[in-house]
Amino acid sequence: MLPNILKRIRRLLHNGRFRDTDHGLDRKGHRGIRSYDVEYIIDFGMIVENPQWDDYFNDWKYKVEGTTTDGEPAYVIIKFDNMTGDAVLITASYK
Repeated sequence: MLPNILKRIRRLLHNGRFRDTDHGLDRKGHRGIRSYDVEYIIDFGMIVENPQWDDYFNDWKYKVEGTTTDGEPAYVIIKFDNMTGDAVLITASYK
């Protein structure tokens, strides 16, 4: 199942159906992670743990781990928008 989820995230990213939450934008900026780093992590990273259920938002969250374009270990947390099906960045961080 998880390889299919990652394929779906990548497909949505490259089809313009990927967006940041306000929190994701804030965390990305605060931590110095650029948008192209997020893309790189998604393109070349892997989902390394089981999805986590979010009771507040009533959906699953997926952690994709990889590296930035500079080779720094990092991860992103992604969910799917319940209304549009788009992939949504919740947060990004260095490991």
